[in-house]
Amino acid sequence: MSKQPVWIRRRWYFDRVCRWIIVITFVVFFTSCLNHGTLDIQPRDARIALGESRLFRALIAGREATVRWTASAGSISSEGVFTTPNQPGVVTITAESESGFGSREQVNVTVTPSVSSVTISPLEPALLVGERLPFSSVVTGRGNPAQGVKWSASAGVMQDDGNFIAPSQPGVVTITATSLEDSRRSAQTTVVVRRAVGGLEVIPAQVRLTVNAVQGFEARIAGTDAAEVRWETSGGTITVDGRYTAPTAPGVYTVTAISLDDPTQRAASSVTVTDPSIALEVSPSNVILEAGSTLSFTANVSGTSDTRVIWEVSAGTITANGVFTAPSTPGIVTVTASSLIDPTRTASTTATITSAASLQGLLFHDVDADGSRDNLEPALAGWRVYLDLNDNGTLETNEPNAFTDRTGVYTLPSVPSGTFTLRHDLKPGYASSHVATQRTLLRPQVVGGTPATAGEQPFMVALLDSRINDPFAAHYCGASLIAPRWILTAAHCVFERGAVLPPSAVQAALGVTRLEGALSRSGIRRIVVHPQYNPSTDDNDIALLELETASSLQPVALLEPDQTALAAPGSNATVMGWGALSAGGAYPRDLQRATVPITTTEDCQAAFGSRVTASMICAGMPLGGVDTCQGDSGGPLLVNTPSGAPLFAGATSWEKGVRNPANPACTLEPHPLRHGSRRSWDAELRPHTPSR
Repeated sequence: MSKQPVWIRRRWYFDRVCRWIIVITFVVFFTSCLNHGTLDIQPRDARIALGESRLFRALIAGREATVRWTASAGSISSEGVFTTPNQPGVVTITAESESGFGSREQVNVTVTPSVSSVTISPLEPALLVGERLPFSSVVTGRGNPAQGVKWSASAGVMQDDGNFIAPSQPGVVTITATSLEDSRRSAQTTVVVRRAVGGLEVIPAQVRLTVNAVQGFEARIAGTDAAEVRWETSGGTITVDGRYTAPTAPGVYTVTAISLDDPTQRAASSVTVTDPSIALEVSPSNVILEAGSTLSFTANVSGTSDTRVIWEVSAGTITANGVFTAPSTPGIVTVTASSLIDPTRTASTTATITSAASLQGLLFHDVDADGSRDNLEPALAGWRVYLDLNDNGTLETNEPNAFTDRTGVYTLPSVPSGTFTLRHDLKPGYASSHVATQRTLLRPQVVGGTPATAGEQPFMVALLDSRINDPFAAHYCGASLIAPRWILTAAHCVFERGAVLPPSAVQAALGVTRLEGALSRSGIRRIVVHPQYNPSTDDNDIALLELETASSLQPVALLEPDQTALAAPGSNATVMGWGALSAGGAYPRDLQRATVPITTTEDCQAAFGSRVTASMICAGMPLGGVDTCQGDSGGPLLVNTPSGAPLFAGATSWEKGVRNPANPACTLEPHPLRHGSRRSWDAELRPHTPSR
């Protein structure tokens, strides 16, 4: 066999090598082409909460592939562990094959806000077996609450909408609500399920025992016989069959029965254990105190080493140490001390609360120095009267004092208990002729009258001192409602120390017949005194008071000039008021009314002289018995029409000789619209002239 040339052999080897290189290159290229686009990332369409991490995998034909991982936000490790960024949003994760042929794949990851909490309502309800109850949930946080929750229950049936059906057996069921947005967030509550049978009860339900006493208890379920229970007690001992022994210490204890069939059912009895050897005594006893004053009480406790007590009062206040502060109103207060270790052992005493006295009196010019006030002896206005507490004859800053008003009356409110000397300043040229004594304020008043019927005279008005709460004590004059916003009274009722009282000093009680309780009071807007009023002679003693709020009560009609015959001498008239029932006597709470005859001006002038003018009406019993007296000032003098309707003829002005057979009883000023006097008022009243 001949040998081929060398160049031929070399070429053959070269060809064979080139062919194999071409084949291998083609296989690699073909394989790369087959694998391009088949790179897969798992999981796809992932939702990840803020702050969480997730592992991603790159697969080719179901097998792990070696790739380079990148993320558009957050971070991802070379192993594919992705950590969310700080803000929610959509993040693109890319896996690129490391084969060098550019094979890559991407997925979008939704980063969601996190759920912070889940709450359930209602919490810890109690149900009967088989009973239904809807539950609700609230998902809070930065997630999507609309995703809702998944409900589950350890027993019974829990529906997707939160409706729970209790199981057929009693017990405790756990209800769970898990966020669908974030399964790590959930909430739980428990449901106590009990049998639908009658309630468990302990007999007796309450009992009082002495220390170490024995008492038997029984447990029953309504509608059945005795129930099987387990007994417990907060003090003392009790056997399995309910035999209870009280402890040695007094107090209030509880005996409890717990059903063995349904431990959720229980009932209790209250046991009060007392110690008869404990006794208490409160001192001082039956005391009398002034309103607002203080006093220390003590309790003597015997029969025990624990002498602590609990103090209680029916009014006022008392400290734990027994320091009592009296209330501001008079009355009887009960002070009680109870043993701290045995509250059933108590002792009580009473404290009578009194108010400080109000001292009133009259200062006048005793012309004849006989020690008593005679006719026409004038009152002394503007004189200071005071209580000489230390009896040194000198007024000091802490001593109650007051000035007399235009009628000579002084009032010293809130006078403390005790015996004191009453003094007044002496002006030059005067000497004291009578030792001042406490007496009732003198005001004109219906004497010999009868109580008026409630609602009979709706126009009747009581003028009250706005500084005094008690209407009985505050009343000082009468008045009449003559228009919805206007009342008429005597000028001297609103005139003091040469000046008209401020409207705030006076209040009006309209349509009342009894002065007591919380009467409705109307404020006064302004006071208009008759322009020709003379305080010295009481001529034109008329004033109008405008109410702050119009009244709905029926006003009294005024006597017109063409009706003067109804008030002629010899006619009967009616007077009304709350004044004293006799001169210097007691005052009634009920409105009094009386019928009096109208007398002639001449008869009045014969009794009282020139003080009686032609503009006045004089009325009263010449022989005494029925008239006005202190307290009726400003009240109405009424005459009747032929049909019996009342007409206002005048206002009570002044009186002399109450029940004095020598003189008529009183004089009355006619209303301000008579005898043409209305013209003199126009300037004062315009544009508020009262309508009729």
